[in-house]
Amino acid sequence: MDLELTGFPAAQRWSERAWSEEVDGEDRLVRLAEATGPSVAGVIAIRISDVAELNRIVVDVDHRRQGIAQLLINEAAGRLPDTVDELWLEVAADNLPARKLYAGLGFSEIGRRRGYYPGGIDAVIMNRPVCDRTGTGREHG
Repeated sequence: MDLELTGFPAAQRWSERAWSEEVDGEDRLVRLAEATGPSVAGVIAIRISDVAELNRIVVDVDHRRQGIAQLLINEAAGRLPDTVDELWLEVAADNLPARKLYAGLGFSEIGRRRGYYPGGIDAVIMNRPVCDRTGTGREHG
């Protein structure tokens, strides 16, 4: 919850109950990055048939722009079942640093949810193969 409180604007934060349901839910993959002390980043993925959705990616503000999110996303991709072919996510259209990160990891915009976030901000829907064009993630034989 500490990551949630520092990592997102109040209007976009998940409740403790929402986090608990995600962590305890079926077909979830939760990965945390730790420094000396508390966790500094986390990612939650949920498997839905042959697709996995990255439901939450958060990095503590003091640890951003150090490649931690990239490492967590690639590690999560590498730990998904072999039946999962694609990763999906959505991101606020005005979150340009995150969109740049995702594009660099091989995600492409495939759609939008108009006015999804507070203030009328669109949600950008992105996806990529589990084994993306940069060679990161799980290799398929």
